[in-house]
Amino acid sequence: MIQNAPSRLLGHRPKIQSHKKCKTLLPIHRNLHSSFAATIFKPVFWAIAFCLSLHLTLGCASSGAQTKGSTAALMAEDKSEASLKANSGPETHGFNREDEVWRAKRPPSGTLQELRFPEVQEFKLRNGLRVFLLERHDLPIVRMSLVSNAGSFRDTSSTSGLAYATYEMLGEGTSKRSKEELADAFATIGTHLESSVNRESGSVSVSTLKEHLLVANELLYEVVSKPAFSSKGFRAWQKRHAQALKARSASPEAILSDTLMRALWGRKHAYARPVPGTLTTLKKLSSRKAKSFWNKYVGTRSSRLVIVGDISESEVRDLTQSSFAKWRKRGRTRSKVSRARTTQKATTVVGGFPNAPQTQVAYARVLAAPDSQVIPQARVAAAVLGGMFTSRLNLALREERGWTYGAHTSINYLLGKSLLIAGSAIESDHALEGLEVMRQEIARLQKEGITEQELEMAKADIASGLGQAFATLESSTATLGSLYAHQLSTQTLEKQVAQVQALSKKEVDTFLSEWLDASKWRAVLVGDAVQLKR
Repeated sequence: MIQNAPSRLLGHRPKIQSHKKCKTLLPIHRNLHSSFAATIFKPVFWAIAFCLSLHLTLGCASSGAQTKGSTAALMAEDKSEASLKANSGPETHGFNREDEVWRAKRPPSGTLQELRFPEVQEFKLRNGLRVFLLERHDLPIVRMSLVSNAGSFRDTSSTSGLAYATYEMLGEGTSKRSKEELADAFATIGTHLESSVNRESGSVSVSTLKEHLLVANELLYEVVSKPAFSSKGFRAWQKRHAQALKARSASPEAILSDTLMRALWGRKHAYARPVPGTLTTLKKLSSRKAKSFWNKYVGTRSSRLVIVGDISESEVRDLTQSSFAKWRKRGRTRSKVSRARTTQKATTVVGGFPNAPQTQVAYARVLAAPDSQVIPQARVAAAVLGGMFTSRLNLALREERGWTYGAHTSINYLLGKSLLIAGSAIESDHALEGLEVMRQEIARLQKEGITEQELEMAKADIASGLGQAFATLESSTATLGSLYAHQLSTQTLEKQVAQVQALSKKEVDTFLSEWLDASKWRAVLVGDAVQLKR
């Protein structure tokens, strides 16, 4: 409560307590005077009381001296600060004129270092399972990941979320171990099982010290080859996932993503269905359906074993000889999705967030396939539009108008297509204006093209970003898994960096004139519907 707050927070000097407070000890003595104990403890009691009184008296005097000293120090400091201000000249927003001139000048760019991608080895095990191996011997750690093209695009409209449920169930136990026993087995070697799924693929992974690699490999293979998919475990997961879906339905970011995919692809398209499913479809799922999904779509034909870390090809072959190398052949290899059927609405508004201070805004369009020749130009366009701090959207929305903390633009890969998405969280009072600013900046970029300076900055930014794809074991396995899921070679990123570096301004401007047509974009706003309709 405010009355209990330290006095310095209330803006006045602390109250110096008197040593007379010690008198509150006297009633205790009075209760003892009639007993024999009083005779013994009375001298001791008065000695203690005298010491306390002396301590409080000295403390008060010291406190008073300190208070006076502090006041003098503060006055001296105020004078010193006033002297500095007087000598510093006029100020603008907390900085003097010299500072403002210095801040207006862009710092020079550093030397761009040569980007070198690591060599990825590809080979087959005796049963035909392909392996991507990236050797890194700087630390005695290995990460193994089985990636399969069994993403949520395999779901139907009535089983939305089945792929997600299937991979979630892998941690619920195997035919040999219960959920608790499996977790304990991984914990014994200091690690745990990881699984994830997106629209194109799913993966199950484990990271471990090399000394525990044999055990980790056996456990991972047990999970992959002997998943339990028990009814009891599935029902327990269903209850937990229902709560997660309820929380997701209140997330503006999740609603924005789902709505944007429906606007770009049409409601009946596989990409229009949320990866985690919905509360309605969750009720239709079962452990039997999850087991059938796993057996149908996951196997040697549809998977890649991605290994990154302190291990060689010969060691991988020896390691997997009694595990993944004998996994039976199965799994569907075909990975295609139907064509997009975009909605007729250019802008979709989703309410449900009254008095929201910010509105989530996204502006996107479908581009060519991830391996198309226009992707390098698209990467440059994305960087110039919203991918850098000095990008046009960030300068227009944040620096010039102060409506957002920042804007972003990205290229997202899908099967057979890619997406160019620009987004931001904009002050709700300016959300519609912000969307119009985004449209104007896209139209201006299409009409005027980019500058030579923007091209050079974009090239450096793209090279730096793609270079981070192999920065860690986790990012390396995720990158290689993504390349496989999107049917790209392991040299794709290296080729794209070279293509980006060779681009001319004319080539990028040609892409902009052909692909930035405003009629092909779809916009989604998620926030306070009342504010957005004003």
